[in-house]
Amino acid sequence: MRLIIALWNGFFGPSFGGEGDGVGLHQMAVGFANGQPPEDFRISLSYIYALGAFYWLVTPSAFLGSLLSCFVWLASALAMVGSMRIIGAGMGSRARAAIIYGLVPSSILWTSITMREPYQLMVVNLAIYASLRVLIDKSWSHWPLLFAAVAIGALTHAALLAWGVCLVTAVFGLRMYGLVGRSPVRLALAVVTLAILVFAGYRIFTQLYSYPIERGLAFAVNSYQQGGLTIGVRTDYRTSIALSSTLDLLVFIPTALFQYLFEPMPWRVSSLADLVPLLENVLRLGLIVQAVFVIVGLRGQPRGLAILAFMAFLVLETAWALGTFNWGTAARHHIPSYGLLLLAAYARPAPAPRAGTNDYSDGLSRHASA
Repeated sequence: MRLIIALWNGFFGPSFGGEGDGVGLHQMAVGFANGQPPEDFRISLSYIYALGAFYWLVTPSAFLGSLLSCFVWLASALAMVGSMRIIGAGMGSRARAAIIYGLVPSSILWTSITMREPYQLMVVNLAIYASLRVLIDKSWSHWPLLFAAVAIGALTHAALLAWGVCLVTAVFGLRMYGLVGRSPVRLALAVVTLAILVFAGYRIFTQLYSYPIERGLAFAVNSYQQGGLTIGVRTDYRTSIALSSTLDLLVFIPTALFQYLFEPMPWRVSSLADLVPLLENVLRLGLIVQAVFVIVGLRGQPRGLAILAFMAFLVLETAWALGTFNWGTAARHHIPSYGLLLLAAYARPAPAPRAGTNDYSDGLSRHASA
């Protein structure tokens, strides 16, 4: 299905959903490939520079750009299934998660064309895969992969930088928790290192992205939301916002996250195009509920890893929610976190082999089952 959309977008398009940003990003990348870069260099345009470099190596073609997105999505799917295998999910759970992962309509539409979403999805899945390898296998060699995935994600959007800092800090804290023991010196070193990571992430965020965060996060969120709401589109689920303090922001976050996750409400549906995000929201709600029940039912290390994936999902969705005010944009922003939610919702371990048998037909290795 993704290849069909790539063909249509390349030769007959633009395809549905790719009329605006998809065409715009492609045309800017073509200009970059032809020696006409954007007037000013911006970190947020890194995808355009990369796609333009790809066009320069091959040939400027919307089909080739869309085809590249398809292969990047495939890489993200392999990374997600690899994470499920590491966490100990059974073959049945991995298959069901893969089917959902592949057939979500918004994902099919926007990971098949020249958009940033398939790349963001891939780096998020690679980051959680590297995190699991660090935590389960005590693999120091996967730290570079984790940092690289976070860095590449940061080049595509500020929300992924904020999420990446939270993930790296959490993984480092969990890893140090296992190494510190009762040593006060190691504990102090771990706390100092965590503080440095958070501060460095904050400074990188303020340097790379021109958000007015020096006046507080509430001011930054308020400014961004007000700027977006002045455009005014049919799918806006918010008409005004007024945040003047940290307390206002703390009250706003749950509302923003709920609307971001579940708008449009059924009574807001006014066209067939609204019906698809509504059904996806129902699916998302079901997966969230399932993830909670799975986490409650798990024991030991798998439970902790499922909690890590679920919390990573919530942090990323919250970061997107603070800058989103209509369900059309939200449908795209949900894509990078699908792997995290499915990982938590289908983290059920493989059934143990029957006594007296050597049945590992579910595809898990002895090491992963252990």
